[in-house]
Amino acid sequence: EALTQKSFSDKLKEVGEAIGLEHITGHSPRKTYATKIYTETNGNLEAVRIALGHKSIEETKRYLGLKEQMAKDAARIADTGI
Repeated sequence: EALTQKSFSDKLKEVGEAIGLEHITGHSPRKTYATKIYTETNGNLEAVRIALGHKSIEETKRYLGLKEQMAKDAARIADTGI
């Protein structure tokens, strides 16, 4: 019997909890794949956008959490005076 997206996510979460991983869902492998592409292409957002089928670079930036990371980096720089 084929797994549905929800049943896959539920099973993955169950296994993750059993081995001490938090915040893992059926979407986690896709996010890992996106991060791997981003890292291996030295930050090529277009490569990630194409691989994920996103319509815009902005969507890809949000997906990777780049805007949040940029805000954290800016706050850290402001706090340390660098």
